[in-house]
Amino acid sequence: MESSPPPPGSLVNPPVRIPPVHLEHGQLALGCWVFGGQHWAGQSAQDSRAVMEAALRRGMNHFDTAEGYGDGRSEKLVGEFIRTDPSRREKIFLATKGYLHEPTAASIRASLEGSLSRLGVESIDLYYVHWPRRGADLRPVFEELRKARDEGKIQAIGVSNFNVAELEAAMTVCEIHAHQFCYNLLWRAAERDVIPYCMERHVPIVAYSAIAQGILTGGFSVQPEFAPGDLRAKTVLFEPETWPHVHDAVERMKVVAAEAKRPLAHLALRWLMRKSSVTSVLVGARNAVQLNELAGAIGGGIEDAVFDRLTAISDELSPKLPETRNIFRFYP
Repeated sequence: MESSPPPPGSLVNPPVRIPPVHLEHGQLALGCWVFGGQHWAGQSAQDSRAVMEAALRRGMNHFDTAEGYGDGRSEKLVGEFIRTDPSRREKIFLATKGYLHEPTAASIRASLEGSLSRLGVESIDLYYVHWPRRGADLRPVFEELRKARDEGKIQAIGVSNFNVAELEAAMTVCEIHAHQFCYNLLWRAAERDVIPYCMERHVPIVAYSAIAQGILTGGFSVQPEFAPGDLRAKTVLFEPETWPHVHDAVERMKVVAAEAKRPLAHLALRWLMRKSSVTSVLVGARNAVQLNELAGAIGGGIEDAVFDRLTAISDELSPKLPETRNIFRFYP
């Protein structure tokens, strides 16, 4: 599933498209979950605006947010950022997600209208159903989204965190233009079935948690500490039975990064960007400094052998991880 790596010395964010939207955007994209503040032990609006400004300067014009990020706070901040300079709307590939408060057409329509209002736009480039509902017939939901696309309120329809059966069911109703899920150097569960399915059916893949919620910066100690309200403390990779294995793998990866003379986060992002299956790679940042550090992953050549070593370490870790479909153990 590998494609050729970016040419040595390349300093541009590789341009990609998610059909049917024709706006060209960078493969490295901005995830806006942290802007919501909730689950991240707080986040200032000023810092969030600075992150968005820095992202645009670095060619990261794909912004990804959601209704559920801070109960709409993230969407409001993105919308305010766009309205401050209306010319930004033509530059930004805007993606957001609706949560199924009820697995009905009325529920997803209400979520969509709420997102349009908070974002202050007439149309959303890519609109996802954020999470599936176990055992529910979601055909009416996707029929409603197909209507919304016909109305011009959304340009493309996506799903997030769906398994193969759920994705297949959605595709009986309408074309699915993107599938977004957790995928990174530590968490590769989707390689077993979801990624092959998407590749076979030409469904673009958007990877979130690209640096494993900060783990792949290499900054966590063997006994990590979290501020009150930080959701990461409850995710699978930090569970007491799992974390020692993850920490050991990351320590080994840090040796590879040191020898390559690149930050581990850069290598983790480029590992994903090399994947022919992955259309967009989402990264989040609390401030402009973090954003610029992560955007630096785009530049410079990295030997194939570096990625081979990282993959080998990841291969050894994978059997030690729990058998669960997502890092949140969230199954609504």
